[in-house]
Amino acid sequence: MRSSTLLLALSLAGWSGAAAADTTTAAPNGSAAHASAGADAHSTVTGGTSGHAALPEGTFLADDGLRSFRSTYETWTRPGRRDPKYLRAALEMGAILAVGTAYYWIRPEINKQDWDFPDYQTRMQNFRPTFDTNLHVTNNVLHPGAGSLYYAFARLNGLNVPAAIGYALASGAAFEFFLEWLEKASYNDLIMTPMAGIPAGEFFVHLGDYFNSAPRGGRWTHKATSAVLGWEHHIHAAKFDPATRVMPPDSLGFSSYYWHRFHTLIGYSRTANDDKESAGQYDLALDAEIVSIPGFLRPGRFAITFTDGDFTEGRARFSVSDRHRLSTDLFFAASLYGRYKQDIALVDGKPIGRGSMLAIDLAARFSERRFTGRNDGYAMAHLFGPSFKLFGVYGDLVARIEGATHPDFAPMYSLAFQEWKAQFGEEGAKSALRQQGFYYAFGWSGRLRGLITWRSLELGSRAFLGYYGSIEGGDRFPDKVTRDQRQTDLAVELESWIGVTAPKLPLHLRAYVEHFGRRSTMAPVTVTRWDRRYGLLFGAHF
Repeated sequence: MRSSTLLLALSLAGWSGAAAADTTTAAPNGSAAHASAGADAHSTVTGGTSGHAALPEGTFLADDGLRSFRSTYETWTRPGRRDPKYLRAALEMGAILAVGTAYYWIRPEINKQDWDFPDYQTRMQNFRPTFDTNLHVTNNVLHPGAGSLYYAFARLNGLNVPAAIGYALASGAAFEFFLEWLEKASYNDLIMTPMAGIPAGEFFVHLGDYFNSAPRGGRWTHKATSAVLGWEHHIHAAKFDPATRVMPPDSLGFSSYYWHRFHTLIGYSRTANDDKESAGQYDLALDAEIVSIPGFLRPGRFAITFTDGDFTEGRARFSVSDRHRLSTDLFFAASLYGRYKQDIALVDGKPIGRGSMLAIDLAARFSERRFTGRNDGYAMAHLFGPSFKLFGVYGDLVARIEGATHPDFAPMYSLAFQEWKAQFGEEGAKSALRQQGFYYAFGWSGRLRGLITWRSLELGSRAFLGYYGSIEGGDRFPDKVTRDQRQTDLAVELESWIGVTAPKLPLHLRAYVEHFGRRSTMAPVTVTRWDRRYGLLFGAHF
């Protein structure tokens, strides 16, 4: 930290000299009306007590010295660093749609339960969508996967967030109304394909940005990682011009413009449930978080209204039980528009300060749990909603709390339907319930997460609460639905963990406990269920 303090002092001296030589008239707010020598502002440096260094407004301390935040950010901001290519984006949407259409015809066994073979006149006259009865994975992984490609390819063609959303919506609608010719369009696909695909697409755009940011001629590991995790960028020749590599490399050799947090962990866990059953699972956990804002949580004083999805994260968990049953949990989130402000100073060589973010957020969730021989699952398109993040830094201690709330569209596995069917029979039930055990719902959800890190130690927790009610009408075969089947669902998830990272190695050990609770009602039947998992994970943290 003493070297950081010395570097800051030298940088401030350089800025003070530049300020003395600059004859630009200062604006009323204290910032310069014209940025020169790579600076947005030349503010007077104030030092209170001994050892306290307050940075000029609009600056942050990088590894190579004091930098202007605004000029650094604008050099890298997507899509400003390349011109939008609307026609090429449209052609690529067509190519993706062609691949999806080929898959639709090549794998008819996955989709044919919805085929009602309308003739040309009927198909052209009846464009009213319905809810389909396809598999959970088809509807809520494959379709959002296509949506993420629509969105990400539009972004990589230089389109801004609203334009890319428009391309994703239009591409999803084209597939549903015109290319799935043998069946009616699906309400659920029209929603899940773009809205669950957008946060995943934005995440992979920023992940690819990071893994394509190494200096040219870098190590073979950089090239291999770039080819695998930044393949979409390679297709678009979206490698950065060397002139834009304005930030020094980080510990991994990629640009320190980005803040990142990655985990690749494997482990073992045991799950117990309310039926007093238990089973074991082998786990693979992948976590990634990217913040595309230079100087994030470094010493610095700046604020930015961002419009480029600069806070993104992705999470994947795969578990194989002792009975060889696979459970999958996926989550993506993107803060598309928002305001971030940071004020972190150096005090006696320690960074001390805070940061805050308020944004409009999109997120997506897919869960299919097969613990202890029982099935459970849901998918959620967390639609546009507010999110926040608060950060506190005191030397090696970093604390954060964050949360978001959303209106949700959610296909839900009905826990109550099996018991309801045993009592009343399935005749007259909705098509998706009879064929897949799912119903379609709309509701609300909120999530919170807290994390404290101190040197190599990490302590965290998260909570999720969602409440949902079934959407009535819109069945694929409405004449067969003859009974009232309104449902409600309450979903609760809780997790706490403690982790430790080796001091000089990127090795991480984590112990955790998770709780999954559901209360599913299909009048007059109510089913309550919970699963609790305890596990240990080990792997890489970088």
